[in-house]
Amino acid sequence: MFGGLIEGGHVTPVFERTFALAEAAEAIRHLRSGQVRGKVVIAMQVTAAGAP
Repeated sequence: MFGGLIEGGHVTPVFERTFALAEAAEAIRHLRSGQVRGKVVIAMQVTAAGAP
């Protein structure tokens, strides 16, 4: 149901900010600030072999 709304263009996810995995503590502080208006992403860099 929700996937259909996104695919139909009725709902648009909002990504506010992306943090590197090394910045996870900063990302959590950002979330706790109460000023977040979208999703916060913690990104992991993956090597060519597929291992983080």
